[in-house]
Amino acid sequence: MKTRLMRNVLICLVLLIAGSLPGCISEITKIPMDTLYYEAKSGGKSKSLFVLLPGRNSAPDAFEKEGFIQAVREKDVAVDVVAVNAHIGYYMERSITVRLKEDIIKPAKSKGYKQIWLVGISMGGLGALLYEKQFAHDISGIIIVAPYLGEEKIVDEVRKAGGIWKWAPDYIAEGDWQSKLWLWLKHYEQHKNNFPPIYLGYGEDDRFVFADTMLASILPPERVIVIKGSHDWQTWRRLWDVLLVRTKPIINDRSNSDE
Repeated sequence: MKTRLMRNVLICLVLLIAGSLPGCISEITKIPMDTLYYEAKSGGKSKSLFVLLPGRNSAPDAFEKEGFIQAVREKDVAVDVVAVNAHIGYYMERSITVRLKEDIIKPAKSKGYKQIWLVGISMGGLGALLYEKQFAHDISGIIIVAPYLGEEKIVDEVRKAGGIWKWAPDYIAEGDWQSKLWLWLKHYEQHKNNFPPIYLGYGEDDRFVFADTMLASILPPERVIVIKGSHDWQTWRRLWDVLLVRTKPIINDRSNSDE
């Protein structure tokens, strides 16, 4: 326990020195992860679950404040919702996928949820992709909004190679998770029917637009939504409305099934 605490404190100190976090205490990685749970509609639990993963500077309650939970209810999507405090600390110690599996996905399955969708914004979009890369069989699909897909260096490398199809690195270091992610996206493009579907939305002026556009190029057009907007909640909220409409028939059909 002391070793774990010291490691988490060290992570916070590094982030604070870098000026990337306003505080430290909220970035301590807890087991299990903290969550906020919402029933989409009154009258009983659904068979389906959205797992919401926030961006770097957002807390899980931001989804309710910004109207994401209300939108699920208004559009009558038959799904319960859990917002997860999947903050940057879990990414820094590379435990995000294991913690999601152990703290969120496994308990959800034990409670009887038949389909589970990961929904990630910005950094949360990265988390959703990393989870599908490692544990694709656990989930029914992912919805990612303006996902962060790595630093500018790797994005430029893939873009200059001519996109995901043509990018062929000679060597990838063991700890190079960014290159490994892009290599998996190439594998996904070649075998997408073997993976849960990826739905993607982003704004035309998003700061991650180059990376997101390359990702969009390997997805079926009907699973990509692009609107005017930037990397902000106003744009994400409008994208969420469209993505809910796009995925609702699949989710509701399965939620109403006896299987």
